[in-house]
Amino acid sequence: MVAGIVSAVVHVVAGATLGALVAGPVGLSAGAVAGLIPGAVFGGAVAATGVYPRGPRGVALFLVDHTWSLPNTALGAVYLALHLAAGHTLDAPGCRHACRVSVVQGVWPRYATTLGTVCAGSNPRIQRHEDTHILQARLLGPLYLPLVAANYVLFTVLPVWWLWHDHAGARSTGSAGTSRWASTRTSGTRRTRTASRAGHPAEPRGAGRVEVGHGVPRAPRHDADARDHRDPRRAGPARPVPAGDP
Repeated sequence: MVAGIVSAVVHVVAGATLGALVAGPVGLSAGAVAGLIPGAVFGGAVAATGVYPRGPRGVALFLVDHTWSLPNTALGAVYLALHLAAGHTLDAPGCRHACRVSVVQGVWPRYATTLGTVCAGSNPRIQRHEDTHILQARLLGPLYLPLVAANYVLFTVLPVWWLWHDHAGARSTGSAGTSRWASTRTSGTRRTRTASRAGHPAEPRGAGRVEVGHGVPRAPRHDADARDHRDPRRAGPARPVPAGDP
């Protein structure tokens, strides 16, 4: 209960302070109201489900979430309010002493999304991955959201990955997948092609196969031919004949 009340108060104070810095006395009042709504929702969830356990771990993470990582926690509070307004429900067993607020339903079916300390749509199989995002937010604090945005712009919107792409033998334009396909198709590696059609009996191994090298296609040699027509340049030393043999 105490953690929930303190959390709501912190959100109101943060909103009022930000509003006062932006728009003076009017912004102070508007910011306090803007912080009160998500703060009350988040604080209520914290108090109702016992998110932060008593003890050093719970106290330490609560302080981090409401000081250094407060921007992430505030965004998570807004995210939680939107989920509850849409009729989604809290995962009370998943919240208890987990130092995070869990929502049963996600933004999209079968997808989990974590903002701040609020995780929606997760399950035990991927919860560890989602908890990593919470840890990242706690470590990076106010830098976390700008870094996530920069990562999205650089590696999703802009093709920065192209700078590290292997261009050898690839086309100069196209996506990474297309370039990789083109590089594989145009490489000078030797390919083996087996002629087989559905409905026809399987042919002996080596039959109908053409090895394509750098010159004219050549027919494969069967095992018997390979024994009878060995290349003398590759043949090993002659086997000695025992004395007395004809």
